[in-house]
Amino acid sequence: MEEIDQTNKDSAGWKQIIGGLRSWSVSADALYQNEAESSKYAFVDFWDHLGGTNQRAKVFVELAITGGANSDGNKYYHGEAFVTSLSVNGGTEDQATFSVTLTGSGVLTEAAAA
Repeated sequence: MEEIDQTNKDSAGWKQIIGGLRSWSVSADALYQNEAESSKYAFVDFWDHLGGTNQRAKVFVELAITGGANSDGNKYYHGEAFVTSLSVNGGTEDQATFSVTLTGSGVLTEAAAA
């Protein structure tokens, strides 16, 4: 949430704020796979889904935050986002990885268990 400064003469030298616009983002790192037995996990397919280098595509995001061995503590969320950062990294004789950051467009909604 953004801060909106409401400090005034009656604040006794303390900063006072109110809540402004809210936002959310998600970052993830994963192993790079150019082709996969199930192509839904291939990086190239993900890139193509976004429209390559010349398109701006909003994506639907579903998140699950698990509570460990006890599944009663699981939380599920969904919302729409834009990919604001996408990079591929790989060293010599090392497994390639990619990183992605998604910035939400609108509300991130808590959802019922699937």
